[in-house]
Amino acid sequence: MNASGANNHWSMLMSPGQMSTNRYLDDLAIGEVWCSKPIVISADDILAFDLARGTLQQTLVNVAKASQEAKEEIVASGWHLIAIAMREFVCARTMGSTPIIGMGADEIRWLKPVHPGASLTFRREIIDIRRSSSKPDRGVVTTKLLAEDQFGDIVLEMKVLTRVPVRA
Repeated sequence: MNASGANNHWSMLMSPGQMSTNRYLDDLAIGEVWCSKPIVISADDILAFDLARGTLQQTLVNVAKASQEAKEEIVASGWHLIAIAMREFVCARTMGSTPIIGMGADEIRWLKPVHPGASLTFRREIIDIRRSSSKPDRGVVTTKLLAEDQFGDIVLEMKVLTRVPVRA
C-alpha cells in the first residue's frame, strides 16, 4: 500500500471487535500493542511531502527526468514518517469514537534513513497509564512508537503522550 492512501492498516494484538469499540482510560492496559500492515514509501510520496512543506530536496528537481541513482539519494523526512504514523493510527480508530487529544511527543529519534521503496511497519505499545489527580475525568497514556523497515531495522522511535477520558 502506498503511504499516500489513508487506509486502515492497523491490526491490534487484542480481540478483533475492539477496533471500532469506544475505549477509555479504564479499558487500556500497559503492554497493549497496535501494529500496522507494511506501508511502502515511494519517491513520489517523499517529494510530495517535501513540496507541500516548501522543502523540496535539491537532489531531485524534475522527478520525470531523474536517474535511478538520484532517486536512491532521496531520503524521507523524519516528520513525514511521523505524519504517516499518526495518520495511520488515527484512521485505524483504535479508540473507536472516544475523543483523544495528542499532548506531545518525547525522545524522538530518527535512527536510519528511509529511501523510496522502503516498506515500513509501525508499532505502538502502551508503556504507561496515569489517571490525573487534579482532573479525575481523564488521564495520560504514554505509548512507544517504533517504525521498522523491511529488513527489521528500527528507523524511528518516539514516545507519544495522549489525553484519554475515563468511562463516564
